[in-house]
Amino acid sequence: QLMGILSPICFNGKTFIDPTGAVIFREADRNQRTMFIDESEGLQKRSGHGNLMELLNSGFQKGAMVTRTAAQGKFVNYGVYCPKMFAGINDMNDVLRSRTIQINVLRKLTDEKVDRYTDDVPTTNLQKNLREDLYMFGLQIAEQIRNIYNNETDGIADLQTLENRQRDIWSPLFVIASIIDQEESSQTKASDSLLSYVESQKEIQAEKDRSGEHTSELQS
Repeated sequence: QLMGILSPICFNGKTFIDPTGAVIFREADRNQRTMFIDESEGLQKRSGHGNLMELLNSGFQKGAMVTRTAAQGKFVNYGVYCPKMFAGINDMNDVLRSRTIQINVLRKLTDEKVDRYTDDVPTTNLQKNLREDLYMFGLQIAEQIRNIYNNETDGIADLQTLENRQRDIWSPLFVIASIIDQEESSQTKASDSLLSYVESQKEIQAEKDRSGEHTSELQS
C-alpha cells in the first residue's frame, strides 16, 4: 500500500511488476520515471537476471548509462538513472541493498485497528495537491539544491558522519533538509530527523548482519 500512496505523489510515478531490463532503461531514459517495482524478489529469481540486476545496481547514480545496438549497427546510449522504489517480502541482494534507503514496514497485528487506504476522490485530490506543491517547491529551490550539492556539501555537518556509498545516497536528502532548516524556525530540524533515521537503519542492518553470521555458523 505504501507504493499506492506514493506513486500518485511522485514525479511521473508508475508501478511495475516483473519489468524487463529494456523496460527499465527506456522508461528511465525517455520518461525520467519514478519507478515503483513491486515483488522485487522475483527479479533475482528470473533466469538470466544478471543484466537486469546490473542495470538496477548502477541506476542509483546520475550519469549511469547502458549502451545498446540499434539499426544499422549504430550504438545508442540510454540513461538508467531515475528514482526507484522496491517492495518485497524478502531482503534484496547485498549490492542493491547498499545503494538504497530502506524502509521497514511491519505487518499490522490481528487486533490492531488502522485506517484503511482507499483511492477515493478525497484521497486522490489530496495526492494531487501534494504532488503540485512538491513540484512548485522543487522548482523554487532547484538552483539552491544545485549550488549546495555541487559546492557546499562539506558544510553540512550531519553528512560528515556518513561514509562512502551511504554519504552518496543520503546527500540529496540532507541538502534539501538543510534548505528547509534555513527557511523554518521550528526547533525540530529536518536534518536531525534524517540523521536519526539513518542511525536507526544502521542499527537494524547491524542486527541483520549479526543474525546472518549466527545462521552461517549454525549451518557450517
